[in-house]
Amino acid sequence: MPACPNSVPAPGAPHVLEADGIQLKFGNRVLLSDVYLRVQTGQVVGLLGRNGCGK
Repeated sequence: MPACPNSVPAPGAPHVLEADGIQLKFGNRVLLSDVYLRVQTGQVVGLLGRNGCGK
């Protein structure tokens, strides 16, 4: 895999992932509400959290 010289994408770079309005509930408890995520070409993104937290 080639190294990414810059983790900030160029303006107007195409999106490889876009999600809007994400919600997560566990029973009656709201864990996430109206989350927006966009990953552009060339970005490196990590999703961190404890084991069992629903990643």
